[in-house]
Amino acid sequence: MPLAPWASKGLPAREVAAELELMAYVEPTPGKRDTWQNTAAGNKVACVRPARLTRAKATNVTPDAAEIGAQALTPLIRTRSGD
Repeated sequence: MPLAPWASKGLPAREVAAELELMAYVEPTPGKRDTWQNTAAGNKVACVRPARLTRAKATNVTPDAAEIGAQALTPLIRTRSGD
């Protein structure tokens, strides 16, 4: 895979970010200085896939996972305490 055009030039990060913004691959993150986020075009070029676990799914899974974990640990805790 060939290097990006700016990779061999030793450009400062801000210049690279500016070039990526011109190509519509990134955009400045609102409210954060010197941070950038991918655009839809940037994600496509980077072959980014959507997250498998969304925040809503994680919120629904977390209580179940905690309960399952507690159930799995209960026999171990009883064995170690000598009960």
